[in-house]
Amino acid sequence: MVGHFKYFEKMSNKFYLLTIIFFAFLIKLLFAHNYPVITGDWESYDTIANNILNGCGVSLSPEGSPCIKHFGGNQGPGYPFFISIIYFLLGKNTFNVIIVQNIILAFSQLYLLGQLRNKILDKKFFIFSIFIICFSPLIFAWTRFLLTETIIISITYLLIGYLINEKRNILFIGLILGIGTYIRLDFVLVSILIFYLIFTENKNKILILKKLLQIILIIGIMWSPWLLRNFYAGINILPSGYPQKENFYYPKGFIKWTSTWVFNSYQRAGTVNQIMSNLYSEIDLGNKYYFKDENEKKQIDKLLNELKYYDNQSFPLEIDEKFNQIATEFIKNNKIIYYIYLPSKRFVNIIFNFTNSNGWPIEFGNFFSQKEIVEISELNTFEKAIYTIKNPNKKIFYKIIINSYKLFVLIIFLGLLVYKNRITVSNLYTSIFIYFVTKLVFMITFNYTEIRYLVTCFALIDVAIILKLGNFFKDKKKIYY
Repeated sequence: MVGHFKYFEKMSNKFYLLTIIFFAFLIKLLFAHNYPVITGDWESYDTIANNILNGCGVSLSPEGSPCIKHFGGNQGPGYPFFISIIYFLLGKNTFNVIIVQNIILAFSQLYLLGQLRNKILDKKFFIFSIFIICFSPLIFAWTRFLLTETIIISITYLLIGYLINEKRNILFIGLILGIGTYIRLDFVLVSILIFYLIFTENKNKILILKKLLQIILIIGIMWSPWLLRNFYAGINILPSGYPQKENFYYPKGFIKWTSTWVFNSYQRAGTVNQIMSNLYSEIDLGNKYYFKDENEKKQIDKLLNELKYYDNQSFPLEIDEKFNQIATEFIKNNKIIYYIYLPSKRFVNIIFNFTNSNGWPIEFGNFFSQKEIVEISELNTFEKAIYTIKNPNKKIFYKIIINSYKLFVLIIFLGLLVYKNRITVSNLYTSIFIYFVTKLVFMITFNYTEIRYLVTCFALIDVAIILKLGNFFKDKKKIYY
């Protein structure tokens, strides 16, 4: 009798799981259809995908122009190859890309939740977990984007679902890491999570070294053909950080200069992002100026005015060198500001800035000018609160709601990390925390202030919280994750 009850309970759980995932999939497609979004990054991905189909290969060259090889667009070559396959099989319809991406996401969620079901004994809490994974406010909205986010979230779900198991195959883990880095280069940071688990779960130093070398070897083997291709094509073996079009010079001096004052995504969008499109006349520093004195302000204004004449051309080397000199001088004389104060401001902006949309269609673009957006982003927390009171706006209200939820999730995550009564902090939970910190340090150090760079962290944090809270509903001996 008990066996029959468990059988029907298991079938009931499967029914709930499949039903919720299916309806989540349909809702995501409807959401993407009603709120489509095309970003500047998509132009690069689409161009490369079409060049692959045309026989040009991975190249940013416009149709009809000479075929110039390229590393892989904004990221690795994986996503453009993925798009080209969809174009080849289903036709050149961007919504087909959205559909396939969400199908992959649905299967990854199905796999992850199947693994979670083996750890969660309470039926109601498991159903709650299904809704969190399928409708997480910090993840859900990114599924409407023609970007790498949906695919990299899927790969993250597959990886964490596999890591929940006690039996882990290094080859499979290495393959997931390799595929992930082909889609997004910063996915390599997930290896921090893997390495921590290897160090903490193995006492034999030889075994630890063996597993680490195996993962490095697997990723190295997966990337070797592509790096060799770049070498023989006469292009950069490693990516420069921005798409390199024909005769494009990567302006390290200008990028270095922006790192001496940029601390939020709107400032970055007004300056650094214009480099990718070679539209230097559209560079916008916002309402505030970030100069040490009036003389430097005149220098920068003069250089920016000269840049306007180089639209759709490579960034001039002599101007870039002048920006580099200004940046170098600033860093030399302001080490505390550059290495401590600015990264701290970026950290606060990433975590506490209510103007982040987190992928939802509540961007400021239709309500505020670029100048107003930059001005709002530069306000401190208290000033933003005053601004919100004086300027009621439904989009600001929605942003406050979604970012309050983000803070709530982070507080729960950190709270469970330090709260040890009835809850054991596991190696997996700690490894996710270390990865989250590593990703934040990477972002604030290298000036990547967009909130979407944290989507893999939010995906992992959801799973970590579910596993920890699941302890409260166990009616058996505590299981350590």
